[in-house]
Amino acid sequence: MSIDSLLVLMRNGSAYVDVHTETNPAGEIIGQIGPESASESSQTRVP
Repeated sequence: MSIDSLLVLMRNGSAYVDVHTETNPAGEIIGQIGPESASESSQTRVP
């Protein structure tokens, strides 16, 4: 997959991350990747 294709998926909300570990080989964390919404951008973030 090209970077351009990945960016298109991210921009339309069709990309996700699925993290697998030895402890949880079927998947430990999964998250959708997409553009930030207005409500998300107004939230305080902790570094």
